[in-house]
Amino acid sequence: MQELKDLTEDILKKSSQLAQRYVDSVQENFSLKSKNKELRHKVEILEEKVRKQSEEIVRLQLATVWEEGEKKTGMKLKLNELVREIDRCLRLLEE
Repeated sequence: MQELKDLTEDILKKSSQLAQRYVDSVQENFSLKSKNKELRHKVEILEEKVRKQSEEIVRLQLATVWEEGEKKTGMKLKLNELVREIDRCLRLLEE
């Protein structure tokens, strides 16, 4: 009879432990889901930031190309002007 009582107490103790482990795992699951949601939100924010920075890099690269193109155009115009000036000087010298 004592053996049956001990066995019952052991089953009750293990059931209590199992129930507590279940409660703990539910709480941990909730905590992990919450953390997962926070991390996903951070990832979304960082992805948006990366996207914006990539767009800014492209804009800066295009601006640099544009400026270089304008500089080249300005330099060509200046060179053409100098060549015309030299031609005028040569004509004057020939006269």
